[in-house]
Amino acid sequence: MLGVCCKEVRSEGSGITITKIDVNPMSTLQIVGARGLPQPKMNRGVKPLYCCTVRIQGDNEDFFQTRILRDVLDPDWLEDVGIEENELRQGLQFCILGPDSNGGIVHLGTASLPAAGVTQDGWNGDLPVHIAGDAIAYLTVRVKPAGNDYPQAKHQDFLIDVPPHQVKPLGCVFDSHDGKSLCIMALKRGAVQDYNQNVKPMYKVGYLDHVVRVNEVFESSTEMLKEIQTAPKLQLVVRRPKIFRTAIAAPDQDTLGMRFVDEASRGPWLTVRAVVTGPPQHMRPAQAWNAAHPAQSIRAGDRIIAVDGKQGKARDLFSRMRRAAKSSGGFNMTVVQLGNAGLEDDEVAAPIQAKSPL
Repeated sequence: MLGVCCKEVRSEGSGITITKIDVNPMSTLQIVGARGLPQPKMNRGVKPLYCCTVRIQGDNEDFFQTRILRDVLDPDWLEDVGIEENELRQGLQFCILGPDSNGGIVHLGTASLPAAGVTQDGWNGDLPVHIAGDAIAYLTVRVKPAGNDYPQAKHQDFLIDVPPHQVKPLGCVFDSHDGKSLCIMALKRGAVQDYNQNVKPMYKVGYLDHVVRVNEVFESSTEMLKEIQTAPKLQLVVRRPKIFRTAIAAPDQDTLGMRFVDEASRGPWLTVRAVVTGPPQHMRPAQAWNAAHPAQSIRAGDRIIAVDGKQGKARDLFSRMRRAAKSSGGFNMTVVQLGNAGLEDDEVAAPIQAKSPL
């Protein structure tokens, strides 16, 4: 991938010929990870595996392949490769390879990064993976030009200004069980729904988004709710959630490795109170998962929204875990997690006015 151009330069009167080497500027491509990839019904004892290959648009051969990740549902590769800027300008094609029912590896789908998508600052974002059927999957990639850092992911945190006459009703149904944020369970008629009608799709507020600051109040769900109820004017900081899937190997129905806030409730998800830790590790399945997958660790405050791909009320999800542990020794969970980045470190988009009257 390294382009080299040699030129001869003669020094007058010395008889010395110097060969000057020009190296084409190199950008860096990082394959971050993929979400929502399909997983076939696998034979007992077979574990999923995924990798990603890259080629220049129009080429017949790959120039890079990530390592193969096993026993993971949403792979995080975080692998870098250098690429000439003139090749980057031709566009890139990514191929996702994943498991079949016998543990083999097959083609799942492709994603493309067109040349026009990469600006002088680079790229940081999600690319849709084109997969047969109704599956919706995304591949996250980043590109940094030579000598630069990777650009910030855009629109992870953004502000909404709600004018005084629009404060009530806000139109959000919140869940506050994690104690640090307000997770949106549903949207009703109100200021936020009106705001959504006047902004680009990338800025729309939706299901599972988190309000992480209300005016100057943050890090306390209780205080943020109080601020919403009493403040004459609101400025909300909204953060997109991190969503990933885990494969928990549970030895029996009474050893799930997690304690929950609301396992008997009718709410739309289970909230993790704590991950059980300590020896013996085989009796701590969530701890074992965290040790093997630090980038997708389960932690207190996480919300479990599906078990083995099926959603339901909290008590139904909890029952489904126990039944799966008893019958097959494990289960998959879809986890919604509040991002790690602190407000001081995040690049927050400029405030957007909720313009429509109530």
